Amino acid sequence: TISSATVQLPEWIVTTMRGAHIALTSLLLWQGSAAPASTQDLKRAKTKKPRDAFRGADQTTMSKVLNQHLARSDQTLPCERWSLEELQQFMATVAEHRSDDLQQIYSTTMDRRTLRAETLEEFRAQWETLNRIVASHPHLHAPQQEAHCREAVMWWTHHLAEEKRQELRSRNLTVPLLPEGEKKACGGEGDEEARVCAFVNEANSCDWCHSTQAAHDAGVPGTSVPDALKKTTGPDDGNPQGWDRKRRCDQDQMPRCGL
Repeated sequence: TISSATVQLPEWIVTTMRGAHIALTSLLLWQGSAAPASTQDLKRAKTKKPRDAFRGADQTTMSKVLNQHLARSDQTLPCERWSLEELQQFMATVAEHRSDDLQQIYSTTMDRRTLRAETLEEFRAQWETLNRIVASHPHLHAPQQEAHCREAVMWWTHHLAEEKRQELRSRNLTVPLLPEGEKKACGGEGDEEARVCAFVNEANSCDWCHSTQAAHDAGVPGTSVPDALKKTTGPDDGNPQGWDRKRRCDQDQMPRCGL
């Protein structure tokens, strides 16, 4: 007699099974092609400022708001439960079905939603390089993972026609959620680490427009770009390091730049 009690599988088995399921689902999804962008899809792509319902006052609030929208319509999984390879496989699936019409709108208007490569082969080559570097510099794993999640959500939301998203949902494609904490610092001393961090910082910039910039509008120190031409107040970051700012930059002299 087989007991009906729930069997607790070891974590490594669960992880392996989940990875195999995502890979198999992605492979099956590759059999399709891009759906034509609708009038509503095109209108949305041309809209540069998200509606208030899709914005937040800071990084955490913004991410939670967007995750709530994702969870209402998609089968999702938290960012930290995805491996780098699984996130890349998800993005490969989206790339196979992406709308060229939407990419054209983004690229011709200098929109941050523009994809940074033209073909899936180019993306795979980039990912292979990133994975190799991160394997040798483990402290870069979390920043790359979170950047991939943000990029993957952007691709899913802004590079597929709604008709195609509905089709992929019907095939039980799992979508990553955004990380809900502050963006992790990325750094290192070598050129390879700098290369990964350049990717991370670029991918992390795609959600800027979803911030209400409430702190900036309220004049909170450190939330605005310093104005080097202010003679009385100087940079507006509050000088948290206590630096000696009696000396001025060259462009702050009169006449400026020796002209």
